Amino acid sequence: MESILLNPGLYGSILVLLGLAIGAVGVTIYRRQNQQTITDFAALLITAAIYGVGYGFEVWSPSLVGKLFWLKVQYIGISFLPAFWNLMVIQYIGKEKWLTRNMRIALFIIPIVTLVLHYTDAYHQLHYGVQGLITNGPFINVAFAKGPWYWVYVAYLDLSLLFGNLLLFQYWFQAAALYRGQVAIMIIGSLFPWLGHITYIAGNSPWGLDVAPFAFFISLLLFGWGLYGYRLFTLAPIAREVVFDTISDGILVLDLQSRIVDYNAQAGRVFDRLSPSSLGMMVTEVLQPHPALWKQITTGVPEQMECNIVRNENCFWYMSKLMIIPNRAGSAIGRILVLHDITRQKEMMETLTAMATTDGLTGIYNRTYFMELCLREIGRAVEKKEPVSLILIDLDYFKQVNDCYGHKAGDIVLQEFVKIIKGELRELDFLGRFGGEEFMIFLANTSATTAMQVAERLRAAVAEARIAYEQTEIQITASFGVVALQGLAAGDFDGLFKKADQALYGAKNAGRNSVILAE
Repeated sequence: MESILLNPGLYGSILVLLGLAIGAVGVTIYRRQNQQTITDFAALLITAAIYGVGYGFEVWSPSLVGKLFWLKVQYIGISFLPAFWNLMVIQYIGKEKWLTRNMRIALFIIPIVTLVLHYTDAYHQLHYGVQGLITNGPFINVAFAKGPWYWVYVAYLDLSLLFGNLLLFQYWFQAAALYRGQVAIMIIGSLFPWLGHITYIAGNSPWGLDVAPFAFFISLLLFGWGLYGYRLFTLAPIAREVVFDTISDGILVLDLQSRIVDYNAQAGRVFDRLSPSSLGMMVTEVLQPHPALWKQITTGVPEQMECNIVRNENCFWYMSKLMIIPNRAGSAIGRILVLHDITRQKEMMETLTAMATTDGLTGIYNRTYFMELCLREIGRAVEKKEPVSLILIDLDYFKQVNDCYGHKAGDIVLQEFVKIIKGELRELDFLGRFGGEEFMIFLANTSATTAMQVAERLRAAVAEARIAYEQTEIQITASFGVVALQGLAAGDFDGLFKKADQALYGAKNAGRNSVILAE
C-alpha cells in the first residue's frame, strides 16, 4: 500500500480519474436538472474536477514547464471554487433573495482577478513567484514564493468556507426535525475542505502535496450522497423563508403569552408596526390600533372573522383566522394568526350590491330596492304608530330637454336634479328613481303638513336652479304628489303609492310646477 502511495504516476492517475468522474457527474447533473441549487452544485463539482485533474497531471509531469502548464489549468477550478461554494450554500438554505445582481458580481471579482494574476505572474509575481523544482521524497513539486495576492485569495477562500459553515449551522437549528439529518450531512461535508486547506497551508501535508483536492472530493461525495440518497435538494430542505415568506396570507406566530415568535413578509406589509425588532415583544404593541384582532387573540373568539385595516390611507379587508399550534402530545404551545386578504372580494360584493340597489346614472336607490326599504320602514312605523309620507316627483316637459339639447344633456339634468333634492333632505329620508324622469321620496315620521312644506321647498329649489350645459343654461320645473298616512297596514305600500300617483296627476292637471296633497 505504501509503495502505491509513494508512486507519483499512480497518485496522479488516481486524482485524474477521480476528477474526471466527478466532472462527468457535474456535467450530467447540470444538463438534466433545472433547480438553481442543483445547478450551483454541478458547477462546484466541475470546478473541483478541474482542480483535481489539473493537480493530478501536475504531480504526474516531471518537468517544470509541464507542471506550470497544469498549474494554470487547475487554477481555472481553484479560482472559482469559493464563489460556487457560496452560491450553493446560499441557494440551499433558501436565501435566494440575497443573490442580487451586484452580489453575484461581487462573489466573482476576486476569483477573476486571481485567475488573471496567476496567468500573468511572470510579469509581476503578485500571486506566485516560481523558484524552480523541489524534491520531497518520491515527489517533485514546484517551489514558489507566495505573493501578496496569494494571501488575498487564501483569505477569500477561508472566509467563504467559514461563511458557508455558519449558514449551515444556523439552518440546522431552524430546520424541522425531519431534515436535520440531511443538513448534518451538509455540515460534515463542509468541514473536509477546511481540513485539507489548513493542512496544506500549514505545511503539514505529506511530501508537500496539496491534499485539498481530495478534501473537496470527499466533501462533494457527501453532498452527492445527500443528493441521491436523502434527496437532499429535491425533496424538502427548502428553507422556511422560501415557503413562509412567499405565502400571500399574513402570518403571525405567537407563544402562549401572546409574544411574537415569528412572522412572514406579508404580515410585515399588513402591520406598519411590525419589524424584526418586534420578535419577543407582546403582540399588543403591534395590534394596538386593531382592538378586534387583539380581542380575538386574547379570547380565542371568534376563531374566524372579517376585519378591516387602514394602511397608507387605503382600507384593506382581511379574513382573520386564529389557530392553535399543538405539540406531539396535543397540548397547545402557541397560536397562529392568519390574515387572508379579501379586499378584492369585498369590493366585488360592494359593486354587485351597488348594481342591485342603486340607479346607475344618478347613484340613488333603484325602484326595487326603494320599495324594499319602504316596506321595511312602513313596518317599523306601524309598530311605533308613526306617520309616514311619500312624495312622487315628475320632471315637467323633460322630453323637450332631450329633443332640444340631446340625451347627454338630459342625463346631466337628471344628475343635477338629484343633487338639488338630496341637498334638501334629512339623513333619515331616502330618494329613489322609479324610471325615466320619475322619482320618489320616503319621509319617515313625517305628517301631511310637514310633507307639504318639504315638497314646496323642493319645488321652489328646482324651479330656481339653472343647470349649466356647454354654452347654455337649462331651467326645469317639477310636479309633486304628496301622500301622508298614519295607522296603515304594514304591507300597504301599493295603496300608498297609488294615492301619491293620483296626487301627482292632479299637480300636472293644475298646470305643472305645483304640489298637490292626496285626499
